[in-house]
Formats: sequence, C-alpha cells, structure tokens
Amino acid sequence: MNIIAVYSDKVFQSHEKPMANQQVIPFGITFVATVLKKAGHNVNTLFISPATDIPKEIGRMIKEHNPTMFVFTAVTSQYPVIVQAAREVKKIDPSIYNALGGHHASLAPQDCIVEEAFDSVCVTEGENAALEMARMLEAGQRPAGIENLWIRREDGSIEKNRMARLNEDLDALPFIDRDLWVPWMMEAGTILPIIISRGCPYRCTYCTNHAMSKLAEGRYLRFRSFDNILAEMNEVLERWPTITQIYFEAETFGANLKYALNFLERLKEFNATRERPIEWGFNLNVTKKTMNNQQLWLAMQEAGVGYVNVGLESGSERVRKEVLRRPEHSNDDIVQFCDNARKHNVDVCFSVLIGIPGETLEDYNETVDLVLRSDPAHCYPYILFPYPGTDMHETAKKMGLLDHDIDNTAERSRAVLDLPGFSKWRIQWEFIMFHWKTRKGSWPMIKRIAYTAKNGVKVFPSLFSEVLHIARTNPLARFFYRKYSNAPDASSV
Repeated sequence: MNIIAVYSDKVFQSHEKPMANQQVIPFGITFVATVLKKAGHNVNTLFISPATDIPKEIGRMIKEHNPTMFVFTAVTSQYPVIVQAAREVKKIDPSIYNALGGHHASLAPQDCIVEEAFDSVCVTEGENAALEMARMLEAGQRPAGIENLWIRREDGSIEKNRMARLNEDLDALPFIDRDLWVPWMMEAGTILPIIISRGCPYRCTYCTNHAMSKLAEGRYLRFRSFDNILAEMNEVLERWPTITQIYFEAETFGANLKYALNFLERLKEFNATRERPIEWGFNLNVTKKTMNNQQLWLAMQEAGVGYVNVGLESGSERVRKEVLRRPEHSNDDIVQFCDNARKHNVDVCFSVLIGIPGETLEDYNETVDLVLRSDPAHCYPYILFPYPGTDMHETAKKMGLLDHDIDNTAERSRAVLDLPGFSKWRIQWEFIMFHWKTRKGSWPMIKRIAYTAKNGVKVFPSLFSEVLHIARTNPLARFFYRKYSNAPDASSV
C-alpha cells in the first residue's frame, strides 16, 4: 500500500531542499514511517515549508504515488499548515485516509478531530496504531477499534478508543530510516542525532512532557540498551562515514546515573577502536547528582564528550523554582557546573526562555547576569510559547494573557505575551539583543553583532530561511556564517 508521511517546519534551507541535514530529521513521524516501510508498505515523505505551494505539492504526490493514506504530524504552531495540506488531500480525493499525530494531536485531540479533513487522530505513541490502520485499509476495511486513536465514523460521530500502555521496550523499535528524508536534504552533514530514550522524570511547567506523561499508563521514562544503540551507530557510520559528531537525543542524560556511567564507559571503548574518534553530545540537567559528580565529569572527558546542552531557562532562582518547576539548584550551582565542564574539556550550551508568565524585567536581568558569570560556550534564547496542555498554558490563561489570538508564525522567536512589568515589545528587544548583552567580554564584537543580527532576522522566518540558504550556498557567506554563527549542538540552527 502507498503511504505519504508529511512533516512541516517554518525554517527551510531552499525551496527544493528545505532540510539542512540529518540534524533536523523529525523522530516521531520517522519512526511511524519506518515501521510502515518495514511492514512492506511503500512510504514516501513530503516536507512542507513556508515556500511550499501546498496545492501543487499535494497534487503532485497524489499523482505520482497514488496513496491510500497520508500520515501527518504537527506541533501547535504548525497545525494550521497541516490542516491546509489535509484539506487539499480531501479536495483532490476524498477517499484517501488522513491520520494526524504529534504533540498537538496528543494534547488537544478534541480540537483536532472536529476538523473534517482528518479521519483519525493519534494520542501518544503511534507506531502500532499506524500499522493497524494500514492493515485494515489494505484489507478494504475502514479503521475502527484501534488503541490510541480517535476515529471519525462515516456518520460523523467520534469513536474514542482506549489508550495502550506505553512501549517500554525501545529496543523492539526499528532504527529510523533516515533515507526517507534524503530527497529533501541539502547535505548529509557531519552531526548525527540518535534517540536513546523517551520521556522525562521532571515536570517543568512549560514543557509538554509532564502533560504527555499523564495520557497513558506505563513507565514514561525509558532508555534503549547500549548494545541496541551501538548497532545503530555502526549502521549509520557505515552509511555516512563523514559523520564526526553524534548527538544522543534524550530529555536528560543524567536521569539515571548508573545508566549514564555505563553508557560513557562503552563510548570510551567504542572510540578506542576508531582511527578517528567521534565527538559526543547530550542534554544534561544541573542537579545535585550531576553538578559536582567528579566520576561523571571524568567519564565524560574520557569518553570524548564535546558538549552538553543545559536548559538554564532563567537566571532567577524564584522563577526556576516557583514558575518553571525546574530541578532545584542555585545560581552558584550553575556557575560551578560550568567550571567543572571547562576543567574536563566539555562545552556547555545553555538554552534560555524569555517572556515567562510571572517573569519581570528584573528577573530577566538576573538571567543576563548569570550567563555572564557562567560564560557557557554557547547560549540560545527562545521566547516562551504557551503550548496547549501544559501547566504554563493554564497559568497564562488564568493571568488573562490568552484573551487574543496568538501569532505562531515565528514560534519561540516572536513575542506573543504582554506581561505585567515586561511588555511584549521589551521581550522582543531583549531576544534580539541577547548575545550582545550576554557575550560582552567573551566574544569579539563582530561575533556579537552577527548573532544580534541573526536574532533580529529570526523574527521573520521566511527571511531567516532565505538568509540560511545564501549562507549555505554562497562560498563567502558560508565562510562567515560558519565562522561567526555556527555552534556544535544538535539544534544550533
């Protein structure tokens, strides 16, 4: 059976090759597409960007591949784009089955299923549901009774099926088929992301994880075995020998220290067998278990860990504790964490939120001060976007901050909330000026100017994408972009 998997993003590299490289492969829908392909179905992909002529591309895909089913995924900001694409499918051929998954579908299924362009909406994990949908469609049956699915019946009524337990054996999943997205990539790149876990032990108010963890029974935080990960590493390094860095995708690598230490020892052994060692990267939370754990820091150094991504989010201890519900640590702990990283040749890459409901300008200035004190190798600012289903969304609603339509065209780069004491225009200004303020004394002026300009352009996604295209295709622009605006983490673009 022919199936089309559809993903969309506001940032793109070119009209023909919108994906930069393997760093931006979407894991969720790629797992679904991979299990469908492994089951013998003919799966093709479609990447939709702001430059995509959606009616033309949907028409082309239907004409070329004659699909029985489209599978879509969407985050909240991309949902309107995906709705447009799904409607176009039904306009061309109403018999084609449209299924929607992703975080927005999981957290707001009641809003998605009322859209008549979708025949079903998947809540939480979708691999098994997709396989069962495909099996029934191939047998000439209308999908029904499938766990994790809300299904639109022929009479328009909604069938809400029970939730399956979370898949606790991640080793049973196939390695994602990265070749599915190669037609949309400019290049393979040198950094490869590999997912090693699902779920998170923390309950941060702004993140969708705490909301997703409530949707199904079973252990939410799950890890793959190292042998399973090693097999995937060997496979992808043979397929793409130009890879020099592997970024292990996990919400936080230090959630299970025993697992982490064993993992690092195995990475050390792996690199010892290579003529050219691989550099590793992780997400790592600052906690009492990690910040001064010399065994962990030494293990990272010996394994060849080059960088860790850290969700600082705010330099205000009050905001981190009372508003964001972050793991407890002081600002001095953050500084000590960065000092330990430097001593062990590990770069720290901060992410910071601006415009948090409950945050004041004074709180934000504490963030600037802490970044200056900590002096991480890299720091990425994001404007808070209140995702439906999260506790932060409810907080924003109670504060009266959501009594208007939210502009999601530049999600996390354009201010959407007007906070008491921290106005929307000031939030936007601080986002643009972030690197100018926080890298004073540690970066040359030209690099601070480059990052400030980059933040300003990010407010306009289409313009930012055009700049990225020039930076990747023009040799001179490429040189300056890499020199002054590149970074080692897996989300640097």
